[in-house]
Amino acid sequence: MPPLGYMGAILDVDLTTGTHRVRELTQEMADRWLGGTGLGAHLLWEERTFAADPLGPDNVMVWAPGPFAGTTVPLSNRFGVCARSPLTGVWGEAECGGHWANDLKKAGFDALMVRGRADRPVYLWIHDGELELRDASHLWGKDTFETHDQVREQVGSSGRRGQEAGVACIGPAGEQLVRFGAIMVDGKDGRAVGRAGLGAVMGSKNLKAIAVRGTRTFPIADEPGLNQYLKDLRKEIVSTAKGFGALGTAGGIPTHDKMGNWPIKNWQQDHWPEGPDKISGAAMRDSILTGRYYCGNCIIGCGRTVQVKEGPYAGIEQGGLEYETTSLNGSNLLIDNIEAVQKLNEICNRLGMDTISAGATIGFAMEAFDRGLLGVSDTDGLELTWGNHAAATELMSRIGRRDGQFARRLGEGTLRFAREIGGEAFAVHVRGLDFPAHDPRAF
Repeated sequence: MPPLGYMGAILDVDLTTGTHRVRELTQEMADRWLGGTGLGAHLLWEERTFAADPLGPDNVMVWAPGPFAGTTVPLSNRFGVCARSPLTGVWGEAECGGHWANDLKKAGFDALMVRGRADRPVYLWIHDGELELRDASHLWGKDTFETHDQVREQVGSSGRRGQEAGVACIGPAGEQLVRFGAIMVDGKDGRAVGRAGLGAVMGSKNLKAIAVRGTRTFPIADEPGLNQYLKDLRKEIVSTAKGFGALGTAGGIPTHDKMGNWPIKNWQQDHWPEGPDKISGAAMRDSILTGRYYCGNCIIGCGRTVQVKEGPYAGIEQGGLEYETTSLNGSNLLIDNIEAVQKLNEICNRLGMDTISAGATIGFAMEAFDRGLLGVSDTDGLELTWGNHAAATELMSRIGRRDGQFARRLGEGTLRFAREIGGEAFAVHVRGLDFPAHDPRAF
């Protein structure tokens, strides 16, 4: 019998040979390594991934839902991905919501391990204990919105509400090994396995996407007792998180500005009085918001859906801005045009890049331009002045496609580029991983 709350199985896929095996998840493992990246850390240590080339076939990826995935516990449709990071060279992990984790669990697996490198682009289709390795040559080069929808259609789940497959995929940035490439879930709604460049690891393996769908069940120790407990817990969660539901994660931007707790001008300023109210959650509500988005098992709805109907960025229709994205691509660049910040978000989501590191890298480049370390001859003609959203959106697109020498250099990440031009003194990172949008000096 598998451990209570688990399927008792780990799917281990070797892309080099095109084979797979199923490993047992024992009671001891379940007790010691509590799902998600906890289990991932154990499995990667066993594999000695710390000695692997981050972009080589010997790097192993672990995808693991949290232990509550597949249950009725609110907010539990989440999973972690871990591997050796091509951005930092050490342990890399990122977590994601959306609609993916529950289906991997219900497909029969507590974790997925991916090793090796396919000899052509492929995607995985995992469903109710079965695995298919499918050709993805026709998907290579497509953005994550297109890939998500086409994979769903190909596995036969498109448009069947409640029966759609979860799809995690990479875009051109991951294929081109941009070192902060992200893995995207839920298509245009844009949930991200964002940090540490794990999309580039997928790209290095010629792995375009992983689709999952499951209907299996697993034993829970006291399911009636759990459901009874959750009745009161749901009420408490909804009551406590009303602000998130109303304005999303970007709703707190004015407060963060007053505290000095967000990045402004590549972390040079404490406050930006004229900016917060132009790009906050309230500003989104009053301008481009069309609705709320809920991850699987979510009862808060902090996600946003937006549409830009007019102006130079007309045509955007996708998931709305999160706090981290707004901060690194708004205040960090002194861009106070919410539609432009939304465009930067769209480019990152479509091409598959971490909005935090992408915005941080452009912010560093803007400061280098401001200091005279870069000129237009270095930037392939772009005037990287603070607040220049036209230049920022063009550069973001070039980075995601490795288009041009300057964009290719920035695609190596802030630290590597800073070392190249002698700007390490104002590169804000930890071992190459750019800071998220909170300033410890505020505390």
